[in-house]
Order: sequence, then structure tokens, then C-alpha cells
Amino acid sequence: MRIRGRGIQISETILIAALFVTISHAATVRSPTLSNTCTGPTDKAIVMVLQDPYNQQAYLFVIKNNSNDPVLSFVVGDGSKPQLHIADFAMPSQIVGPTGWTAAHAFKEESMFMHWAWVAESPDAMIAPGELASGFKITLPPFPASMQNKLYADGTPIQPIKMSQLPFRVQFASGECVWGQIRPLIIGSSGN
Repeated sequence: MRIRGRGIQISETILIAALFVTISHAATVRSPTLSNTCTGPTDKAIVMVLQDPYNQQAYLFVIKNNSNDPVLSFVVGDGSKPQLHIADFAMPSQIVGPTGWTAAHAFKEESMFMHWAWVAESPDAMIAPGELASGFKITLPPFPASMQNKLYADGTPIQPIKMSQLPFRVQFASGECVWGQIRPLIIGSSGN
């Protein structure tokens, strides 16, 4: 996977290595063990989404950490398998996180799929156990009507992105990885 942000292309390996060097030097967090194994679906982390009522092209994400470890990062579009096809209308015109989080869209190498990724810049920015965190936002271009009734190269129909049908993957500070399905955010709900 490659991370692209602000015109820079960074290998996932380099990004993770730099991130974990930072974390391993923090006294409050033990150095995680990287694993390609991701379990799920789970309720250890819940990701919810709400379409921005003031900008219909924007989506607001909230994460509920139900585990005993802080959330280090989360990715939309990958869970048990990649599901977010590379398409112009899936390339964010804006992707931001709360203070202390870096956000970017990422392309899997040798693949037709992409991800939207958010990573905590320091242990202080991670989502603590039991915490509900907001401030994660993505703005997408409009879905082009000319794409309706067409197919991706793998034969999948091209359709507008339905956020509540996308999977997510969460990485905890311990190195544990879990995945699940994004849920619609219902105002007044804490995700339980």
C-alpha cells in the first residue's frame, strides 16, 4: 500500500516504521508487534458515519474504542477484504482528522482498491479505551451520472459510495488489528 497526501507518495512500510519508532520512544506505550492478521467482525472498535448536513459531499466519522488498548489508526475500505475501488469519485477532495491525527488516501500496490487512512501522530492523540472520538472527516467529489450502469474491471457495478456499507480496520497500540462494518451514526447514540 502507498500513502498519498499533499503530493507525496510514502510506502506503508516506511510510514509504519516511522510511526512505531515514535511510539516506541514514548514511555507510556509499549512497542507494538506488527501483524498482518486482522480479526473481525468485532465490537472492540465501532466506527460510525454521518453525512454532513451542511455539505452533502462530506462525511463525519466517530470512533468508539471498546477495547483495553488505545486506538493508533483506522482505515476505511478494508476489513475482511478490500472494498473501496480506485475511482475519481472516491478520491477525497478533503480528508482531515482531529488535532494530532494525520489523514491520507492510500493505494494498495498492484491492486484496484484504495483506503482512506487516519493515524495518530503521538501517543497523546490516540483514542483511549472507552473513549468516543470525533473530528474525522472526508469530502468526496460528486458521483458522475455517466458512471451509472458501468462496471469496474473486476465486473463489479460502479455505484455511488455508500459509507455505511464500507468496512473499516482499526489498529491498536498493542499491535492488535480488528475489522468491522461502518454503522450509520444516530444522533444521541454512543454506538452501543
